[in-house]
Amino acid sequence: MGLPDTLKARIDELEKRLNKFIESSETSEDEDLDDEDDEARQQEFIKILVDTCALVREEAARQSPHVTELVEAAEGILSEGVEYAYGESEMFDFMPSWAHDDAAGQPLIKDNSENKLPIPSGALQELMRILRVPDPASRMKEMTPVKWKDTLKRHPKSSKLARFRPNLPTLTPTAANPIAMRVYDARCEVMSTPTSVVPINMIISRDNACLALLAAGGYKNRSPALEYYLLDGSENHDSIEDDHSIQPGLAEVAHHIAIHENRRLILIGDEYRVKSYAWAGPDGNKYEDEPLPVHTLASSNAAGPINVLPNGNIIRAGRGQVAVWNTEELPTHGPDGTDAIGEENEDVLEDTWRDDPDEIETSSGSTPNSHIKFTTHPDLKVDGWMPLIQSPATMLCYSEPNDCFTLDLEHEGKIVARYLGHGGTVNDLSISSADPQIFLTAGSDGFARLYDLRTPLPVLTFDACGELESCDAAVLAYPDGIPTVFTGTGKAEQIKLWDVRARAPVYELSTGNNQVQSLAWDSTHNFLYAATECSYMDRMGYRHDYRRVKSSHDGPQIVEVENEDDDDGYEDDDDDERDFDEERAWPKNAWHDENYFGYVFDAGDHRVYRYAFKEDPNASNLPVYGDAVVGESSSFW
Repeated sequence: MGLPDTLKARIDELEKRLNKFIESSETSEDEDLDDEDDEARQQEFIKILVDTCALVREEAARQSPHVTELVEAAEGILSEGVEYAYGESEMFDFMPSWAHDDAAGQPLIKDNSENKLPIPSGALQELMRILRVPDPASRMKEMTPVKWKDTLKRHPKSSKLARFRPNLPTLTPTAANPIAMRVYDARCEVMSTPTSVVPINMIISRDNACLALLAAGGYKNRSPALEYYLLDGSENHDSIEDDHSIQPGLAEVAHHIAIHENRRLILIGDEYRVKSYAWAGPDGNKYEDEPLPVHTLASSNAAGPINVLPNGNIIRAGRGQVAVWNTEELPTHGPDGTDAIGEENEDVLEDTWRDDPDEIETSSGSTPNSHIKFTTHPDLKVDGWMPLIQSPATMLCYSEPNDCFTLDLEHEGKIVARYLGHGGTVNDLSISSADPQIFLTAGSDGFARLYDLRTPLPVLTFDACGELESCDAAVLAYPDGIPTVFTGTGKAEQIKLWDVRARAPVYELSTGNNQVQSLAWDSTHNFLYAATECSYMDRMGYRHDYRRVKSSHDGPQIVEVENEDDDDGYEDDDDDERDFDEERAWPKNAWHDENYFGYVFDAGDHRVYRYAFKEDPNASNLPVYGDAVVGESSSFW
């Protein structure tokens, strides 16, 4: 069914506006526009995208029979606009939101950060020094958030590693929702386990029995790494239990991971092969030390995301197709995991960057039993996916530059629906069985978006990063059935909780100055897991740019001196022995100062965190301070 003339004319007009804008911008590239003119052009550009979404919203609201075709046409305009905005025009580092509509009940939820300037506290102090700001101590106090002890506490047992937003509205949970109240009060024990590998992605099995972390490790992080945690019975432990780690026998760092719950398998894939590892045997008994290598799959024609179909078959996406392996027919590596599968393929050793080629297992692997060809989209490349709960053979997918859609694998990869509004690539997806119609995305434009599968535009947009950085991780949770969103940030080194119904940010959780790479929610125990990276650690394991901790915990300090010989009127903090802890260090470029949370804490290494929300948490369960020191360095990176 084609678009009627009236809709086609409106789409054509939007395309003409975009093309005219691009052409006029290219002809005026050499003009030196002032800030006001530049802002006007940005607004003109964004208005084209806003109007495109408005047309889609209008037709969807009246349940037009042409919505599917209209959304596809609109996606072409929006994708071209996004590519132009980040391409040669360099118009934006991070685009503002243009798919929300407050009046239509699909609003943008902003977080009014307590930081007056979008820069780390240490950078602000250095800026004041360079500019020779008078009375810098007072100015720092004006420009930085108040001390944690002066902020709102929702509950006497709210964690010291949580900081609540001021002037909160009435939140959704009440006394009738005791589990949700624990979460919204931040009544949690915070535990962590250091890891020597750099996190890439983390997933949790649907039964919440296994948490698997895909990472890079080895020399200069050139080797694939897998860590997993068996969560059964861990509710009352004071640490993250049953952790296991291996360096898989793949030739490259793996970027895709899936869990086969019925067979207790973790599947990971690099560009050429997929390997599976069992954390327990067929009888359910867990392997004590390392997991058992089970399968190797040859997948050079399908290097994308992996998943398991309801019938147990393993699938992996490739360009224009999906490779399928019948698990029942697959040969294995034998009872001890050492048998070869297929021919020995030493080609995998030739181009590897691994420093330990002896650890690479060289089986060529099992070829796919069949393929699902995308007959209507032969060039489609899927970058990430997740099965719909109510229809597991339909995959919720994303691909560059900003596409999000559902793909029906039972009907030759037909695109069932498209979801608009991303001003950059999608980084993460989250779905919950508590409400299978809803899904959450995290985007490189710094926003998280909540969608209803039946609606092409986001129902809520969360300004997770203030247009300052990419939002790399987001997860949906439903404590007591109340929809809740967690988002993780990199530069801002924090996790935020958002009340979906109250449409407000509630608090942020400390990550010990680590960047959040991935989040997972354990709905059985109401635990939040976070895989985090210490950006102050290089790939050789050395920490850089640390200073001593300000021991007074009284807030940002600039020490002034009365010395006419001092050119800038400032004294280096390191010269004042009274205000510093000699045993602990703090990153110079940390987003938060020591007093931002109630517990002074720097991780100093990559970590997996567990925020265990409980009715009566033990306040002493806090992560151990890291061992970074001032002046630590390496001779090479």
